[in-house]
Amino acid sequence: MREANMDNYGYHILNAMPGFTLLIGMIECFFGYRMLKIVLGVTGFIAGGLLFVRLVHETMGHRPVFALIAGLVGGAIGSGLMIGLFVFGVFILGAVLGFIVGEAVSISIFGVANPMVVIPFIIVGGIATIIMYKNMIIISTSFIGAYLIVFSIGEFIGMSNTMFRFHQFNGSREFGGQFFVILLLCILLGIAGIIVQYKYTATADRIIEKNSRRQT
Repeated sequence: MREANMDNYGYHILNAMPGFTLLIGMIECFFGYRMLKIVLGVTGFIAGGLLFVRLVHETMGHRPVFALIAGLVGGAIGSGLMIGLFVFGVFILGAVLGFIVGEAVSISIFGVANPMVVIPFIIVGGIATIIMYKNMIIISTSFIGAYLIVFSIGEFIGMSNTMFRFHQFNGSREFGGQFFVILLLCILLGIAGIIVQYKYTATADRIIEKNSRRQT
């Protein structure tokens, strides 16, 4: 009986995740560059948490309490790695964007997520973010944040998609165009995030530059 109650608590907490990811998505989409360390930490927490939760489901079945504990542990490890190893964190940020773009491209063309298409996007995204630091961070955080926002809202309104499972879509053939509607929303929100971030960070950069000139 007690174990069942604990499972119910864990289930409710896991169900509250879309609200958390919606908030994080909004911060990341519109303020990603200015709050880079926070974004890296949260991205690592979400990625590590989801990985550990998946491992629990694969090995132990549907156990919400164990999944929640594993998610917190995995999240703490992922967050520590992303912040502690800064270059690694920046690479992962670009790699996540590459993963999202690669899956969208693969599904649009082949109807399924083909690893042979997705993996090159992941590698290119990670390397490009390290090389083109500021621009790619703004682009990455804008579209990753947009992705989180759209899929969190999808969870709230009961859409047939599931958080972070883009690969389950089989193009428009299975969902009657829902995939492309979601893709369009992600693109529009991502572009809005880029516009807001460039305007915000450019203003901040000018202020810093003016202060440095006054001091010299």
